[in-house]
Amino acid sequence: MARAAQIQTVSLHEDIVTSGRLTVDRDKGVLRGVKILGLTSANGRTYTSQAIRNAARMYEGLHVNKNHPAKQGQTRDADDRLGWLEGVRVEADGLYGDLHYLTSHPFAARLVEAAERRPNAFGLSHNAQGEIKTRNGKVQVESISSVKSVDLVAAVTKAYNEKVNLLGEFTLEELHVAFDAV
Repeated sequence: MARAAQIQTVSLHEDIVTSGRLTVDRDKGVLRGVKILGLTSANGRTYTSQAIRNAARMYEGLHVNKNHPAKQGQTRDADDRLGWLEGVRVEADGLYGDLHYLTSHPFAARLVEAAERRPNAFGLSHNAQGEIKTRNGKVQVESISSVKSVDLVAAVTKAYNEKVNLLGEFTLEELHVAFDAV
């Protein structure tokens, strides 16, 4: 008889590179249509559509920082704050929103240039808590209970995070090729 899958609470770190629907509004300081979270991750997890739908409200207004903190649990420096998310919405392939960036931030010009010229140069990575079930060796995220932050990142490594880029979901290998070319 098969054993019932047990629910575990874990930290979730996923990198997302955004979709081709990305548009840049330089006057208002907004990247519209950034992908925040997909249905599948390079970490081998799948997110239920219900988990994403229920979590969407937690991402609305959430701050976006530049890079992950140097150490887990480290307090963020004010200079790390790059912007925030608005207009968070659930679409067929994941969670999307608009990244409102501080136009005065020293990184803003580079962010906008990358969004216009090479959208997969950067991605968003969420730092969240959630409940998972493992079924037949596959990890499924059943719920997201809290979201600590969303960070703009460049490096993609399976060991730490996964990424959804500014152009859509790619395999880890495709992302490495894209980042090596930058």
